[in-house]
Amino acid sequence: MTFTHDIVRTDTGESLVSIDDPSESGWGRALGMAAGQKRTVFQLGDSNAPKLDWLDLTRDWDRSIVTSWNGVPIYWGVITGSRYVRAKKEWTVKHVDFRALLSRRFTFGTNGYSGDTTDNILNLAGFSLKAMIPWIIWAGTQGATANYNLPIRAETGLPLGSTAGDQSGPYTRKFQDFNFTTVEAALQEVQTMPDGPDVDLEPKKDATTGRFFINLRVGSPLLAGTTWEFPLDSNEPALFDVEYECDGIKKRNVSFAVGTGSEMLMAVKTARLATSSVAVEGFEEYKGRDDGDDALQAHANADLATFSTGTEQWSAKMLTPGTEGGPSVAELRMGDTFRLGSWGDPIIPDGWTPNILVAIDGDLSGSFTPTFQPIGGE
Repeated sequence: MTFTHDIVRTDTGESLVSIDDPSESGWGRALGMAAGQKRTVFQLGDSNAPKLDWLDLTRDWDRSIVTSWNGVPIYWGVITGSRYVRAKKEWTVKHVDFRALLSRRFTFGTNGYSGDTTDNILNLAGFSLKAMIPWIIWAGTQGATANYNLPIRAETGLPLGSTAGDQSGPYTRKFQDFNFTTVEAALQEVQTMPDGPDVDLEPKKDATTGRFFINLRVGSPLLAGTTWEFPLDSNEPALFDVEYECDGIKKRNVSFAVGTGSEMLMAVKTARLATSSVAVEGFEEYKGRDDGDDALQAHANADLATFSTGTEQWSAKMLTPGTEGGPSVAELRMGDTFRLGSWGDPIIPDGWTPNILVAIDGDLSGSFTPTFQPIGGE
């Protein structure tokens, strides 16, 4: 079992070349957002280095690196740049998580925001929050020219812009073209609503065509996943070097949602938490999101719920190929439940505590770092 790296076409997922052994390669994914920038390093002066057209194979944005473990894709990085050191014959490629590409697509659709037509809007009226997600991503794959395609498939098997099934709900979102809303911003708008769905863009490989694609998973509101149990007091725990951190810098008990308008006409909604703790205020801006007072109040409520406590987060180490009592990196999916079993620890409560997997980060070493957050007590 080992890592493999495919350089693929970003627009189709077609593998152009598979490379087994770069000298260095980072990868990482996160739930509900793009992971940070990584890099892959190729030693071209090595006698075993393949003779390839590296300039073409690593064209920024047109090419991506898909990292797999034991044949299972775990990361899709869109190439954004490269650097060559001639003295070392060293070729370094920079790449970002696939979801970062959605920050470079707008919700304009096929008119490409011509500015002079009546349909300069993505109008999602009477939808459920979950049903909005594929439509938003669909809008980012449509354009005024033919080069807007992206290999994204909904896990449901339906087309991203499908009208099949019951998608109805009490929510309306209007993404006006003149606000230049990116697909990523629109996704965050829906995800951060009360009971907004978790969204995962999971790399996969089509068993028939051999092409890679992005599997769009949308939660209800949480993603369905596997539950893994980790007894931390085991002699050889599958989860080790466990760390806990609580960050209260964004904590607040009064939250303002600031909407459209200015001065006395600026829309503002407030949510307050009944507490004897010292008053701590904060605000979030929702300019360009004129969806009415109810939506703005919902944002204030959701922001208060999000920031009313400090951010609790756990991290640990796991062996990449897994252990007898734990999964390999290829078996994990965003949204999986990590149950930590511990007794007699001064910080961790006795018993089993459930957490949700929100990120994985690693390189070519034999271990990687999962990050997980509490999802309630048992």
